[in-house]
Amino acid sequence: MDSGPVAARTDDNSTQERILRAAYDCFEQYGIGKTTIENIASRAKVSRPTVYKYYPSKDAILDEISVRETWRVNSEVRRRLVRSDDFADFLSDTLLLVIRLANENIYIRRMVESIEFQESVISPSSLMQQLQRTWWANMFEQARARGDIATDLEIDECIYWLARAQAMLMLQVASPQIDDAEKRRFIRRFIVQPLLAGSEIR
Repeated sequence: MDSGPVAARTDDNSTQERILRAAYDCFEQYGIGKTTIENIASRAKVSRPTVYKYYPSKDAILDEISVRETWRVNSEVRRRLVRSDDFADFLSDTLLLVIRLANENIYIRRMVESIEFQESVISPSSLMQQLQRTWWANMFEQARARGDIATDLEIDECIYWLARAQAMLMLQVASPQIDDAEKRRFIRRFIVQPLLAGSEIR
């Protein structure tokens, strides 16, 4: 029985997972900015060329980890959300829950606090931006069909803005000194309101 290709794929998956696990450990120990590919390779017990076989740069590793952790948070958000017919209320509640859960995730929080990471994910082609589109696009398309979204905005613009706003909210609004009611008011007034129908710039 020929199990070579299957064994090779399993080997590849195992090596890739070791590299990612090593990256998690190094980011926790050294911080994102100070971690090097050499650190990750050493922790994973592989060579630098082996790391580069799977990830062309540290940014690519960060993208992969950010996608995994964000997917985990978004899955939890979907599980907890209560559907509302009012788009503004639903979007405000969704953002508040995303911020709360993301802020509890040490990897997402560390990444958001890293200027290096923020610069790596603002590109429309980054994995993080693709994930944001997957998460928000359906909600915004339904809102557009109902006439809830300002007519001078494209859906991709709204999603890009929300991705940046989430990072800002984690840094500025996620303080335990600000209660949920005040956070929600801030989100509704300054993040959600400008996206709504009737807020068009004339």
